[in-house]
Amino acid sequence: YAAGPDSTAYFYAGHATDIKKVLGAFNMSYADSARDSKWASVYANNYLPVLSESRIRPKQMPNVKGMGLKDALHLLENMGLKVSVSGRGKVTTQSIPAGAALEKGLTVMLELS
Repeated sequence: YAAGPDSTAYFYAGHATDIKKVLGAFNMSYADSARDSKWASVYANNYLPVLSESRIRPKQMPNVKGMGLKDALHLLENMGLKVSVSGRGKVTTQSIPAGAALEKGLTVMLELS
C-alpha cells in the first residue's frame, strides 16, 4: 500500500480575513498569531492550524508561496509588479526571492502546483 499525503504538513497563505472565514465555516479551532494583519499564512503545529502574520513591506518582495492566484495577483500588482503565471493551484515558486528589493515594473514569475 502506498501512503497517502499527510494533511498535517499543509501550508496556506492569503488574506487573513478570508482564511479565518474558511476555518470558521468548518468549525475548526486555530491559534491566531496574525493579530490584525491583513495577510497571513497557516501552518500546522501539533495538528492545530496556526495563523501567522505575513509582513508586507512596500519595496520588498513578499513571500507569496502558499497563496492562491487571486491573492498573489492582488498583492503583487498593487505593489507595481507585473506577474507571469504558469500552472494551477497555489503558488509553489516565485522568481524573485522573498525579501529582495523591488522596483515598480519588474516582472515576477509564479509557478503554481
